[in-house]
Amino acid sequence: MIATLVAAGCGGTAGPGAPMERPATQPPGTASSADASPDLATASPTEGRPSPSEPTANGDAPAGALPVGRIVFDSDRSGNLDIWLLEVGSTEPRQITTDDGTDRVATLAPDGSAILFTSDRAGGADSPTGLRAYGLYIVRRDGSAPEHLLGTRSFNGNPVHSPDMSLIAFNSDAEGIPQVYVITSDGPADPVALTDDPVQATMGDWAPDGGRIAFSSLRDSAGCSTTGGLVTCTQYNREIYIMGADGSNVVRLTDDPAEDGAPAWSPDGSQIAFQSDRAGGRHIFVMSADGAIVSQLTSGEQEDGFPSWSPDGEWISFDRRIDRDDIEIMVMRPDGSELINVTNNPARDAFPAWGL
Repeated sequence: MIATLVAAGCGGTAGPGAPMERPATQPPGTASSADASPDLATASPTEGRPSPSEPTANGDAPAGALPVGRIVFDSDRSGNLDIWLLEVGSTEPRQITTDDGTDRVATLAPDGSAILFTSDRAGGADSPTGLRAYGLYIVRRDGSAPEHLLGTRSFNGNPVHSPDMSLIAFNSDAEGIPQVYVITSDGPADPVALTDDPVQATMGDWAPDGGRIAFSSLRDSAGCSTTGGLVTCTQYNREIYIMGADGSNVVRLTDDPAEDGAPAWSPDGSQIAFQSDRAGGRHIFVMSADGAIVSQLTSGEQEDGFPSWSPDGEWISFDRRIDRDDIEIMVMRPDGSELINVTNNPARDAFPAWGL
Protein backbone atom coordinates (compact mmCIF):
# COMPACT_ATOMS: atom_id res chain seq x y z
CA MET A 1 0.00 0.00 0.00
CA ILE A 2 2.24 2.75 -1.31
CA ALA A 3 0.72 6.08 -2.20
CA THR A 4 2.27 8.91 -4.18
CA LEU A 5 2.41 12.26 -2.44
CA VAL A 6 0.93 14.85 -4.73
CA ALA A 7 0.20 17.76 -2.42
CA ALA A 8 2.14 18.37 0.75
CA GLY A 9 4.28 20.55 2.94
CA CYS A 10 6.02 19.90 6.27
CA GLY A 11 7.24 21.19 9.58
CA GLY A 12 9.74 19.83 12.09
CA THR A 13 12.67 20.21 14.54
CA ALA A 14 16.08 20.51 13.24
CA GLY A 15 17.86 17.71 11.61
CA PRO A 16 16.56 15.46 8.86
CA GLY A 17 13.62 13.43 10.06
CA ALA A 18 13.03 15.29 13.31
CA PRO A 19 9.97 17.44 14.02
CA MET A 20 10.53 20.98 12.79
CA GLU A 21 10.59 23.29 15.78
CA ARG A 22 13.28 25.66 14.54
CA PRO A 23 15.20 28.20 16.57
CA ALA A 24 14.06 31.79 16.01
CA THR A 25 17.40 32.65 14.43
CA GLN A 26 17.08 30.07 11.67
CA PRO A 27 14.86 30.77 8.68
CA PRO A 28 12.49 27.95 7.71
CA GLY A 29 13.32 25.84 4.69
CA THR A 30 16.94 25.29 5.68
CA ALA A 31 18.46 22.16 7.18
CA SER A 32 19.86 22.27 10.70
CA SER A 33 21.75 20.19 13.22
CA ALA A 34 20.12 17.25 15.00
CA ASP A 35 17.28 18.14 17.39
CA ALA A 36 17.65 21.92 16.97
CA SER A 37 18.66 22.42 20.58
CA PRO A 38 21.78 24.27 21.73
CA ASP A 39 24.64 22.12 22.94
CA LEU A 40 25.22 22.20 26.67
CA ALA A 41 28.59 22.21 28.37
CA THR A 42 30.20 18.86 27.65
CA ALA A 43 30.46 16.24 30.39
CA SER A 44 31.45 12.62 30.69
CA PRO A 45 28.89 10.07 29.35
CA THR A 46 27.44 9.57 32.84
CA GLU A 47 28.22 12.82 34.62
CA GLY A 48 25.13 14.94 35.20
CA ARG A 49 22.66 12.33 33.95
CA PRO A 50 19.65 12.16 36.28
CA SER A 51 19.51 8.94 38.29
CA PRO A 52 16.36 6.83 38.23
CA SER A 53 13.94 7.43 41.06
CA GLU A 54 11.47 4.93 42.44
CA PRO A 55 8.09 4.99 40.65
CA THR A 56 5.05 5.27 42.87
CA ALA A 57 3.02 3.02 40.56
CA ASN A 58 3.71 -0.70 39.99
CA GLY A 59 5.60 -1.22 43.24
CA ASP A 60 7.20 -4.49 42.10
CA ALA A 61 8.98 -2.74 39.22
CA PRO A 62 12.68 -1.80 39.45
CA ALA A 63 13.75 1.76 40.12
CA GLY A 64 13.37 3.86 37.00
CA ALA A 65 10.78 1.58 35.39
CA LEU A 66 8.06 3.01 33.19
CA PRO A 67 5.04 3.50 35.49
CA VAL A 68 2.23 2.91 32.98
CA GLY A 69 1.53 2.12 29.30
CA ARG A 70 4.22 2.10 26.61
CA ILE A 71 6.61 4.71 25.26
CA VAL A 72 7.98 4.58 21.74
CA PHE A 73 11.08 6.62 20.92
CA ASP A 74 14.07 6.73 18.57
CA SER A 75 17.56 5.79 19.72
CA ASP A 76 21.06 5.23 18.35
CA ARG A 77 22.02 2.79 21.14
CA SER A 78 22.41 -0.02 18.57
CA GLY A 79 24.76 2.06 16.42
CA ASN A 80 22.01 3.19 14.03
CA LEU A 81 19.01 5.41 14.61
CA ASP A 82 16.03 3.06 15.03
CA ILE A 83 12.67 2.88 16.78
CA TRP A 84 12.52 1.37 20.29
CA LEU A 85 9.64 0.53 22.65
CA LEU A 86 9.60 0.59 26.46
CA GLU A 87 6.88 -1.35 28.29
CA VAL A 88 5.25 -0.65 31.66
CA GLY A 89 7.32 -1.90 34.60
CA SER A 90 10.47 -2.23 32.51
CA THR A 91 13.80 -0.42 32.32
CA GLU A 92 14.95 -2.32 29.20
CA PRO A 93 13.44 -1.12 25.88
CA ARG A 94 12.94 -3.43 22.91
CA GLN A 95 14.23 -2.56 19.43
CA ILE A 96 11.40 -2.35 16.87
CA THR A 97 13.13 -1.42 13.58
CA THR A 98 16.49 -2.72 12.33
CA ASP A 99 16.71 -1.24 8.83
CA ASP A 100 20.00 0.34 7.70
CA GLY A 101 18.12 3.58 7.07
CA THR A 102 17.42 6.27 9.66
CA ASP A 103 14.11 5.70 11.48
CA ARG A 104 12.83 8.56 13.63
CA VAL A 105 9.97 10.32 15.40
CA ALA A 106 7.49 7.52 16.08
CA THR A 107 3.98 7.52 17.56
CA LEU A 108 1.77 4.67 18.77
CA ALA A 109 -1.64 4.06 17.26
CA PRO A 110 -4.43 4.87 19.75
CA ASP A 111 -5.15 1.15 20.29
CA GLY A 112 -1.44 0.35 20.68
CA SER A 113 -1.42 -2.08 17.76
CA ALA A 114 0.93 -0.24 15.41
CA ILE A 115 3.69 2.37 15.26
CA LEU A 116 3.94 5.24 12.79
CA PHE A 117 7.40 6.63 12.05
CA THR A 118 9.44 8.50 9.46
CA SER A 119 12.44 7.07 7.62
CA ASP A 120 14.88 7.70 4.77
CA ARG A 121 15.17 3.96 4.03
CA ALA A 122 13.59 4.39 0.57
CA GLY A 123 16.33 6.79 -0.52
CA GLY A 124 15.59 9.76 -2.73
CA ALA A 125 17.07 13.20 -3.26
CA ASP A 126 16.79 16.06 -0.82
CA SER A 127 13.34 17.60 -0.40
CA PRO A 128 12.37 20.93 -2.04
CA THR A 129 13.41 22.83 1.10
CA GLY A 130 16.79 21.10 1.38
CA LEU A 131 15.90 18.55 4.06
CA ARG A 132 16.71 14.90 3.49
CA ALA A 133 13.86 12.95 1.86
CA TYR A 134 11.89 11.02 4.49
CA GLY A 135 8.80 8.88 3.93
CA LEU A 136 6.05 7.78 6.31
CA TYR A 137 5.96 4.16 7.48
CA ILE A 138 3.85 1.98 9.72
CA VAL A 139 4.86 -1.23 11.49
CA ARG A 140 3.12 -3.58 13.88
CA ARG A 141 4.02 -3.14 17.52
CA ASP A 142 6.12 -6.31 17.44
CA GLY A 143 8.18 -4.90 14.55
CA SER A 144 6.61 -7.06 11.85
CA ALA A 145 4.97 -6.07 8.55
CA PRO A 146 6.65 -2.68 7.91
CA GLU A 147 4.73 -0.73 5.28
CA HIS A 148 5.68 2.36 3.28
CA LEU A 149 2.73 4.75 3.28
CA LEU A 150 4.01 7.66 1.18
CA GLY A 151 6.88 9.95 0.28
CA THR A 152 10.25 9.39 -1.42
CA ARG A 153 11.17 12.86 -2.71
CA SER A 154 10.11 15.11 0.18
CA PHE A 155 10.43 15.44 3.93
CA ASN A 156 7.45 13.81 5.65
CA GLY A 157 7.33 13.64 9.44
CA ASN A 158 5.43 13.90 12.72
CA PRO A 159 2.76 11.32 11.78
CA VAL A 160 -0.11 10.98 14.29
CA HIS A 161 -3.26 8.83 14.06
CA SER A 162 -6.62 10.44 14.74
CA PRO A 163 -8.28 9.01 17.88
CA ASP A 164 -10.57 6.79 15.78
CA MET A 165 -7.56 5.71 13.65
CA SER A 166 -9.30 6.68 10.40
CA LEU A 167 -6.84 9.47 9.53
CA ILE A 168 -3.14 10.26 9.81
CA ALA A 169 -2.00 13.87 10.11
CA PHE A 170 1.62 14.75 9.33
CA ASN A 171 4.00 17.34 7.87
CA SER A 172 5.41 17.52 4.38
CA ASP A 173 7.39 20.02 2.34
CA ALA A 174 6.64 18.43 -1.04
CA GLU A 175 5.00 21.65 -2.23
CA GLY A 176 7.70 23.88 -0.78
CA ILE A 177 6.63 25.56 2.45
CA PRO A 178 6.13 22.95 5.21
CA GLN A 179 2.45 22.45 6.06
CA VAL A 180 0.12 20.07 7.92
CA TYR A 181 -1.62 17.41 5.80
CA VAL A 182 -3.96 14.50 6.39
CA ILE A 183 -4.43 11.13 4.66
CA THR A 184 -6.79 8.24 5.26
CA SER A 185 -5.18 5.36 7.12
CA ASP A 186 -6.82 2.56 5.10
CA GLY A 187 -4.98 2.89 1.81
CA PRO A 188 -3.79 6.51 1.76
CA ALA A 189 -5.23 8.64 -1.02
CA ASP A 190 -3.76 11.98 -2.05
CA PRO A 191 -2.93 14.09 1.01
CA VAL A 192 -5.25 16.98 1.84
CA ALA A 193 -3.71 20.22 3.12
CA LEU A 194 -5.07 21.48 6.45
CA THR A 195 -2.86 24.58 6.63
CA ASP A 196 -1.73 27.11 4.06
CA ASP A 197 0.64 29.25 6.09
CA PRO A 198 2.93 31.81 4.45
CA VAL A 199 5.98 30.51 6.35
CA GLN A 200 5.64 27.13 8.11
CA ALA A 201 3.19 24.97 10.06
CA THR A 202 4.11 21.89 12.11
CA MET A 203 1.85 19.02 13.16
CA GLY A 204 1.39 18.66 16.91
CA ASP A 205 -1.39 16.42 18.25
CA TRP A 206 -5.03 15.44 17.81
CA ALA A 207 -7.46 16.43 20.54
CA PRO A 208 -8.95 13.39 22.32
CA ASP A 209 -12.35 14.15 20.78
CA GLY A 210 -10.84 13.93 17.28
CA GLY A 211 -12.44 17.21 16.26
CA ARG A 212 -9.43 19.49 16.73
CA ILE A 213 -5.69 19.51 16.05
CA ALA A 214 -3.01 21.41 17.96
CA PHE A 215 -0.11 22.62 15.84
CA SER A 216 2.67 25.20 15.85
CA SER A 217 3.25 27.80 13.16
CA LEU A 218 5.38 30.73 12.10
CA ARG A 219 2.34 32.38 10.47
CA ASP A 220 2.52 35.45 12.74
CA SER A 221 6.23 36.10 12.19
CA ALA A 222 7.13 39.69 11.33
CA GLY A 223 8.55 41.19 8.15
CA CYS A 224 8.16 38.14 5.92
CA SER A 225 8.84 38.28 2.18
CA THR A 226 9.37 35.79 -0.63
CA THR A 227 12.39 35.86 -2.92
CA GLY A 228 12.96 33.12 -5.45
CA GLY A 229 10.50 30.87 -3.65
CA LEU A 230 12.29 31.25 -0.31
CA VAL A 231 10.36 32.94 2.50
CA THR A 232 12.39 35.00 4.95
CA CYS A 233 11.25 37.03 7.96
CA THR A 234 12.89 39.72 10.04
CA GLN A 235 11.64 37.96 13.17
CA TYR A 236 10.59 34.32 13.41
CA ASN A 237 7.87 33.82 16.00
CA ARG A 238 6.59 30.28 16.51
CA GLU A 239 3.28 30.04 18.36
CA ILE A 240 0.81 27.26 19.17
CA TYR A 241 -2.64 27.13 17.57
CA ILE A 242 -5.61 24.81 17.39
CA MET A 243 -7.82 24.19 14.37
CA GLY A 244 -10.72 22.00 13.39
CA ALA A 245 -9.85 18.57 12.00
CA ASP A 246 -10.66 19.99 8.55
CA GLY A 247 -8.30 22.96 9.00
CA SER A 248 -11.06 25.47 9.85
CA ASN A 249 -11.53 27.77 12.85
CA VAL A 250 -7.88 28.41 13.68
CA VAL A 251 -7.36 29.85 17.18
CA ARG A 252 -4.04 31.15 18.51
CA LEU A 253 -3.23 29.86 22.02
CA THR A 254 0.19 31.32 22.83
CA ASP A 255 1.41 34.88 22.39
CA ASP A 256 5.06 35.15 23.39
CA PRO A 257 8.21 36.23 21.52
CA ALA A 258 9.80 32.91 22.49
CA GLU A 259 9.68 29.66 20.50
CA ASP A 260 6.60 27.66 21.53
CA GLY A 261 6.08 24.24 19.94
CA ALA A 262 5.42 20.48 20.19
CA PRO A 263 1.91 20.76 21.69
CA ALA A 264 0.44 17.59 23.25
CA TRP A 265 -3.15 17.24 24.50
CA SER A 266 -3.92 15.69 27.88
CA PRO A 267 -6.18 12.60 27.61
CA ASP A 268 -9.16 14.50 29.05
CA GLY A 269 -8.66 17.40 26.64
CA SER A 270 -8.37 20.01 29.41
CA GLN A 271 -4.65 20.83 29.06
CA ILE A 272 -1.89 21.06 26.46
CA ALA A 273 1.76 20.40 27.32
CA PHE A 274 4.35 22.09 25.12
CA GLN A 275 8.00 23.11 24.89
CA SER A 276 9.19 26.72 25.05
CA ASP A 277 12.33 28.78 25.55
CA ARG A 278 10.38 31.66 27.12
CA ALA A 279 12.16 31.13 30.48
CA GLY A 280 15.63 30.86 28.94
CA GLY A 281 16.61 27.48 27.51
CA ARG A 282 14.07 24.95 26.29
CA HIS A 283 11.70 23.59 28.95
CA ILE A 284 8.32 21.92 29.39
CA PHE A 285 5.20 23.97 30.11
CA VAL A 286 1.52 23.12 30.41
CA MET A 287 -1.44 25.36 29.65
CA SER A 288 -5.19 25.13 29.83
CA ALA A 289 -6.76 24.08 26.55
CA ASP A 290 -7.79 27.68 25.86
CA GLY A 291 -4.25 28.97 26.56
CA ALA A 292 -5.41 31.15 29.48
CA ILE A 293 -3.38 29.51 32.26
CA VAL A 294 0.29 28.56 31.72
CA SER A 295 2.61 26.79 34.19
CA GLN A 296 6.31 25.93 33.84
CA LEU A 297 7.13 22.31 34.76
CA THR A 298 10.90 21.96 34.19
CA SER A 299 13.86 24.27 34.66
CA GLY A 300 17.64 24.20 34.80
CA GLU A 301 20.51 24.25 32.32
CA GLN A 302 19.46 21.13 30.42
CA GLU A 303 17.22 21.26 27.33
CA ASP A 304 13.77 19.61 27.70
CA GLY A 305 11.37 19.03 24.82
CA PHE A 306 8.67 17.03 23.05
CA PRO A 307 6.19 16.22 25.85
CA SER A 308 3.69 13.36 25.64
CA TRP A 309 0.98 12.43 28.17
CA SER A 310 0.50 8.95 29.61
CA PRO A 311 -2.83 7.32 28.66
CA ASP A 312 -4.18 7.82 32.20
CA GLY A 313 -3.17 11.50 32.28
CA GLU A 314 -1.10 10.97 35.43
CA TRP A 315 2.36 11.46 33.84
CA ILE A 316 4.13 13.45 31.12
CA SER A 317 7.15 12.13 29.23
CA PHE A 318 9.75 14.31 27.49
CA ASP A 319 13.33 14.12 26.27
CA ARG A 320 16.16 15.80 28.15
CA ARG A 321 19.48 16.69 26.55
CA ILE A 322 22.20 15.99 29.10
CA ASP A 323 25.15 16.74 26.81
CA ARG A 324 26.02 16.63 23.12
CA ASP A 325 25.52 12.85 22.74
CA ASP A 326 23.35 11.90 25.71
CA ILE A 327 19.59 12.47 25.56
CA GLU A 328 17.33 10.72 28.09
CA ILE A 329 13.61 9.96 28.20
CA MET A 330 12.17 11.37 31.42
CA VAL A 331 8.71 11.11 32.95
CA MET A 332 7.16 13.32 35.63
CA ARG A 333 3.82 14.14 37.17
CA PRO A 334 1.78 16.91 35.47
CA ASP A 335 2.87 19.30 38.23
CA GLY A 336 6.57 18.60 37.54
CA SER A 337 7.10 16.32 40.56
CA GLU A 338 8.35 12.69 40.79
CA LEU A 339 10.89 12.93 37.98
CA ILE A 340 12.01 9.50 36.67
CA ASN A 341 14.74 8.75 34.13
CA VAL A 342 13.29 5.73 32.28
CA THR A 343 16.13 5.20 29.80
CA ASN A 344 19.30 5.99 31.81
CA ASN A 345 21.58 5.16 28.89
CA PRO A 346 24.50 7.17 27.44
CA ALA A 347 22.96 6.93 23.97
CA ARG A 348 20.68 9.43 22.26
CA ASP A 349 17.10 8.46 23.25
CA ALA A 350 14.68 11.09 21.96
CA PHE A 351 11.18 12.05 20.81
CA PRO A 352 9.07 9.94 23.20
CA ALA A 353 5.42 9.21 22.47
CA TRP A 354 3.29 7.55 25.14
CA GLY A 355 0.46 5.14 24.40
CA LEU A 356 -1.38 1.98 25.36
